[in-house]
Amino acid sequence: MKERIFTGWTWIRAAYFLIGSWVIVQSALEGEWIGIALGAWPAAMGLFGLACAGGNCATGTCEVDQEALNEKKIDSKHLNLDYRVKTDLDTNH
Repeated sequence: MKERIFTGWTWIRAAYFLIGSWVIVQSALEGEWIGIALGAWPAAMGLFGLACAGGNCATGTCEVDQEALNEKKIDSKHLNLDYRVKTDLDTNH
């Protein structure tokens, strides 16, 4: 846990933490307790490096290989359908 908190800081992660902390402080000063919960979410993301604050959105781990997807056939057990993504290369102009 200590390693996760003290390493891997980026400016995005710091921004999540600072903005979330600012929302928590301002909400506490105003007595708006729901704001504390809303500020805790981005502050926790920044502190622990979760989701996009941890750089997980920019690593390409969510990238879909479009070429492989185009060639893949999906066979539904219940409907017995074949599905293939149609591309511009499939049309005869």
